[in-house]
Amino acid sequence: MKHWPSDRVGKAVDVCVWQDDVEGYWAGNCGIQWCLEDGTPKENGMNFCPRCGRRLNKKGG
Repeated sequence: MKHWPSDRVGKAVDVCVWQDDVEGYWAGNCGIQWCLEDGTPKENGMNFCPRCGRRLNKKGG
């Protein structure tokens, strides 16, 4: 089985697309709802989804 990021070199990496929801909550396409008290996931140093482990991508950019 391949689980390491180095195993994905040259392959498309799946992403978890997050969109800003209501009152600091963010919703991901894997079904997660995550609350951030301040800022965006990127501003809080989040690079990977805590639920599915895929790289985060904000909807619309």
